[in-house]
Amino acid sequence: MRVSCHHLLTTRTTLKDLLDAMKTELETISSSYELAIEEVPSLHDIFPKLGVETEGDPFTPFKTNYKPKPDEIAIYVHSSGSTGLPKAIPYEHQTLLHLTSICKSFDMIFLELKRLNPPPAPTIIFRDHIPRLRMAAMHLPPFHTLGIFAQLILPLFGCTTVAVYPPVVGSRELLPTLPTPDNVLDHVQRTKSNALMSIPTFLQLWRQDQKAIDILSTLQFVVRLDPVSFDQ
Repeated sequence: MRVSCHHLLTTRTTLKDLLDAMKTELETISSSYELAIEEVPSLHDIFPKLGVETEGDPFTPFKTNYKPKPDEIAIYVHSSGSTGLPKAIPYEHQTLLHLTSICKSFDMIFLELKRLNPPPAPTIIFRDHIPRLRMAAMHLPPFHTLGIFAQLILPLFGCTTVAVYPPVVGSRELLPTLPTPDNVLDHVQRTKSNALMSIPTFLQLWRQDQKAIDILSTLQFVVRLDPVSFDQ
């Protein structure tokens, strides 16, 4: 209600109890509030040839002449809940553009590191890093700015390959992979990632595990991201 949302795409099978409770609460607060709950298409419906698509398969590009204004709301994200109850945060189109500057910030950090400790490689600019970077970001939440930046902004504007969890939800009753410190490192190795973005909680747990330290020590770098600093 706070963001005037009247359409909800979700999975009824796995979230039935939550949806029932939400509808009951909405009726209690405002019986006239209209909300259409629709089943999200399955992964196979959206990407019928995921993983087996070839160059010869038909492709229809999305086209539109609509150009949003910089101050129009592009997306709602959520705060981490670290300092209070999670809240919806409206992001304007210009805000998303500002997020791209973080990629440039990484470039400046690497340039400073190069100045202080000249490496054998000719350059360590983020997008031109040698060797090429594959960033593990599978455990960062897509509803939060951390996930938006790492899984969307970084590959588009940082020109970096980003590794995520495999698409395991092939039917409506299945659930996505729940991030844990162990399976993050497992997928770092499975995807052959050589860099990692993570939150302080996981890093605190990994520092107490010698096996985890051994894995992390093989990476080009580990970026510590604090969810609170990305909240508004």
